[in-house]
Amino acid sequence: MGDRYRIESIENGIIKTETEPTTKYELAYRSVYNITAFDNLQPYTKRSVKSNSLSIEFLQADLTREISGYLSYRGILLFDNTPNKSSNVSLVQLPEAITETKTVTCLHMTIKGKFNDKSCNKIANTLCWLISGALESFIPKNYKDVIVFSKTKEASVKADGYFEEDNGFLPDPIPSDLLTGFNIVDPLNPDILKLFPGVCDENIHSNTSEEIHLYIAHFSETDIGLLTAIEEDLDRLWTVIYKYLRWAESQEGATANYLRLGCKKTPKIFDSIGTSMWLKSIIPNVDNVIKESDLDLKTSSTLGHCSFCGKPLTVIEYTFTDGRKMCQSCHEHATTSRKEITVLLTKAVELLEDKYEIMIPDGIKVKFKSAASIRKACGHSEGRVLGFYNLKRKEIWIERGGPEPCVMSTLVHELTHAWQHANINMNKIELKYIEGHSSYVEIECLRALKQNVYADFSEINLMHAQDEYGEGYRFWKDYLLLESEKNIFKHIVKMF
Repeated sequence: MGDRYRIESIENGIIKTETEPTTKYELAYRSVYNITAFDNLQPYTKRSVKSNSLSIEFLQADLTREISGYLSYRGILLFDNTPNKSSNVSLVQLPEAITETKTVTCLHMTIKGKFNDKSCNKIANTLCWLISGALESFIPKNYKDVIVFSKTKEASVKADGYFEEDNGFLPDPIPSDLLTGFNIVDPLNPDILKLFPGVCDENIHSNTSEEIHLYIAHFSETDIGLLTAIEEDLDRLWTVIYKYLRWAESQEGATANYLRLGCKKTPKIFDSIGTSMWLKSIIPNVDNVIKESDLDLKTSSTLGHCSFCGKPLTVIEYTFTDGRKMCQSCHEHATTSRKEITVLLTKAVELLEDKYEIMIPDGIKVKFKSAASIRKACGHSEGRVLGFYNLKRKEIWIERGGPEPCVMSTLVHELTHAWQHANINMNKIELKYIEGHSSYVEIECLRALKQNVYADFSEINLMHAQDEYGEGYRFWKDYLLLESEKNIFKHIVKMF
């Protein structure tokens, strides 16, 4: 804050100015409301199919909402519960709710994909929040006349993973945070939940594992020009959101991430990974729209991404015989010698035993094998299989040439299988629980080793995989959210 200088005139090279007092941020408001009715729907246009993943229609409808109060804030919404710090948000509760019914024009988007029952609502929350934020920048004079909403299940906008205790909330038990030995997550401020309206009308479609429905409503009875402009510029809107999510994934700190709302971690009402994956699937030439300055890499729309860490490939790349590609960074850390892999095996055993308080069977050796040999041993005719544990020989087979973090994660995965064979009855357990257990440990150990790029890339793949690895990983991740004991080995022993 202080004074700013307004230029009055420029004459003969002399600038005349006038000082004005300034404020850091103007006070802004956001209404807290529920949508109670969405009636008399009339199609404005026929449904437009933008792609296999997105279709659009314009509607006119009578929208009724009950406004119960307002959130007032300066700058951006920050719900910070950190001790000795205060939130910049004030909740003004109305003595009596205001009910208003207006005829609105509405842009209805149907998003198609493979989601699960939990992620579909969290992706809807993420898109609603980020679209609202983008529109606030795109149309600063009109954004308050536009609302973005979705009929998300009530549970998805409640404290998922959080529990009321006395007058507060327990911290979010995210396994990756607990690797450091202490919890660093701020409690979830319940006022965050007021950002998402309750939607209770049957005319508004619910989200499912195959479809997500978003609605952008403009409080105008006849003018669809604003919504038409949004529809025509959707590619730009998706690109802005995708680029933001890519940037946000690499940032740390409470205020760097718009989705964190002032907390140290993104609230569990959002799914930024799932949202990024869907956006990546629908943005034309996604690699071409990311500028060099966004990634600090010289990318090409035809190069694709590294098969090991997920980063965009540069001009220098390395291609495997099965089509996989490796970036320069991963190649520089490739594991090629027997000595290197033996050292990594020792480190992996020590990490597992120290972290989980378990004993890995003695005498396990590691050998380099071809990808074809590993696939054949696992019974896979195609696809990429990173490793295999030969129980009879007590050998881990692993492909030569992988980057050190990937090799380490594969060793952890296969050593977990070795522990499973020695400690539980494998014949009584579904494969998804076995592979999910090993995959979960693999991700945790990568994070313990500060290999977050590889951990994030692996987790993205597991969260969307429709095989025993993905299903099992998601099971254990959801299961452990609700457990105070975070050592997954103790749970699998009790369960099986």
